[in-house]
Amino acid sequence: MKLVHIPIIIKNILANLRFLCRYNIEDIIKNEASVTVPLKQNKYASKKDLIELFFSSKPLESLQYQEELFFLKEHGIVDAFPYQQIKRTSPRPCNYDSKIKLPFIIHKNKKLYFPANWDIDRVKETYTNYIERENLLGGGYTKKAPHQYQTDNFKIEKDDILLDIGCAEALLALDNIEILKKAYLFESDEQWIKPLQATFAQYKDKVTIISKFVSNINSNTTITLNSILENIKNESFFIKMDIEGEEENVLKSSETFLTSQNNIKLACCTYHKANHAESISHYLKRINYDVSFSDGFMLFLLDTNFTPPYFRKGIIRGRKR
Repeated sequence: MKLVHIPIIIKNILANLRFLCRYNIEDIIKNEASVTVPLKQNKYASKKDLIELFFSSKPLESLQYQEELFFLKEHGIVDAFPYQQIKRTSPRPCNYDSKIKLPFIIHKNKKLYFPANWDIDRVKETYTNYIERENLLGGGYTKKAPHQYQTDNFKIEKDDILLDIGCAEALLALDNIEILKKAYLFESDEQWIKPLQATFAQYKDKVTIISKFVSNINSNTTITLNSILENIKNESFFIKMDIEGEEENVLKSSETFLTSQNNIKLACCTYHKANHAESISHYLKRINYDVSFSDGFMLFLLDTNFTPPYFRKGIIRGRKR
């Protein structure tokens, strides 16, 4: 241990002792429900306490998350991203298309459609969250951006083929539609199919919408990447994957494709499961991908297995060697 760290550790220990005085530790040890029961009453506030309580007894581990813990202390849990807002996006026109009965918002002078049962306020709020808090398209809207798919050196480039697996509204595809050679949009949730068809109506020559799960078999509800792309050679691919915790399974079931193509960039969510950052990283390295992670950490608040250390890496980026 370097001597320079000792004052920081002592400071953390003293702060942790002060924090622990707020709790009856004996009751917590005897009855775990004293911590978990309040989650049902006020999940954000109690999850904040749960995180602080854990790190109060882990001064060395807390050093890795000092910025995130300070944000929680000052602001509480705002959302999945424990980072300060730096700037805002300008308001975008948003309206209802009475002809096809869908709401939309304007992105890059194009209509991005949403499900029929969404009202205008929900569309505006969701789109703004995509841009400002999730930083899906970059832009530096928050101090760190753990859910950002691309960087200056790792991005969709001209004539790439995009595989957007779990695309929802397909904002990433629309943002890059002019430079893409082809886009395959995979979305198993039926509520998104009509909006996707409306958004990309004028790009039918380069956009294929597939309303199935990506899997290791072909069936009425599932499809393999190999079956779609087996005859496509010597192309460059950008794969974006956000499929609610099934990322590792889909990667492994698509190994033939991932190893047979020479030019692949992959941006894959790792925050849905506590171990995915480590296990997916290990898998990609094994099949000869160079990997890196997005900046910062996320709190996946919807996970029923909300366990220490709570903070998770958001996106792993892999490039075929």
